[in-house]
Amino acid sequence: MVKSQPIPDEDAWWNGLMWVDGARMQAHRFEDVFNEWLAAEYDTKLRHRNSGDDDSERGWRDEMDRDHQPYDPRRPIRVVTTALAMQMAVDLRFLIVACNHVMTALKRIPAADRPIMIDQELLHLMRNVSEHWEEVGGPSARKLALACFDHTTTTFASNQAWIGGGKDAIPLARIHDWLERSRETFVAALTGAGHDVPDETESNYAGDDELGWPPERLRYHWTLPHIEIEEWDGARFPPGAAKWSARKRIGWLRAQASGATDTH
Repeated sequence: MVKSQPIPDEDAWWNGLMWVDGARMQAHRFEDVFNEWLAAEYDTKLRHRNSGDDDSERGWRDEMDRDHQPYDPRRPIRVVTTALAMQMAVDLRFLIVACNHVMTALKRIPAADRPIMIDQELLHLMRNVSEHWEEVGGPSARKLALACFDHTTTTFASNQAWIGGGKDAIPLARIHDWLERSRETFVAALTGAGHDVPDETESNYAGDDELGWPPERLRYHWTLPHIEIEEWDGARFPPGAAKWSARKRIGWLRAQASGATDTH
C-alpha cells in the first residue's frame, strides 16, 4: 500500500487561507445566532415575570398590547425554540472545526512566524469531543474535565460571547483576533513565495475588473450583508459614490437607516 504524502507547504497555505475565511464567516454566524438566543431568552423570562394575575402585571400586558403591533419586537414575542438551540450548538461546532483546520495549516508556517492563541489547545480538544460525539469519556473529554473546562457551555459577559465554562472560557474576540493574524500570516507566506494573493473583493471571473461598465457593482464578501437590489437601486448615493468600495456603500446604507450622514 502506497503511503500518503503531505501536500506542499504552499498548497497548505492556500487551504489555510480558505479555512481562515470560512472560520471568520462562521464566527459571525455563531455570534448572530447567539445574540438571537439571548434576545429570545430575555423575552421568555419577561413573559414569565409578567404573566400573573395582579394588577401591575395585567396593566403591563394591556399596555404592550395596546401600544404595539402584534409582531413589534418591543413586545416579548421571541421564543427560545428547540430549533434555535440546535442551530446555536451546530454553528458553534462548525466554528470549532473550521478553527482546527486553520491550526492544521498553520503547522506549515515556521514556528517563529506562527500566530498563537491563548488556550487554542482547548478548541482542539473541543473539536475532538464534538467530532466523536458517539463516544463517552474519551481522552479529550478527560483532559477538558481535568482543566475544569465545560465544553457544553456558552456564556455572555463583557458584551460578547464566551465559549466554554470555567476560568479558561474563550472570548469570541480572541478568536476573531487570532483569525485576522492567521490570515495575514498566510498572505505573507504566499506573497513571499511569489504568489499573487487577490483581494477578497476582486472578481473571480477573468478580465471582469478591467471592464468599465457599469461602475456600480455588488462585490459580495463574507462580512457583507445581502442588500436587496430594489434597496440598492433606490438609494440616493452622493456624488462620487460610483468609486466607493462595496464595504463603504454598505456603511452608507446603514448610516442612512440609522439617521447618520457621515460616510468617512
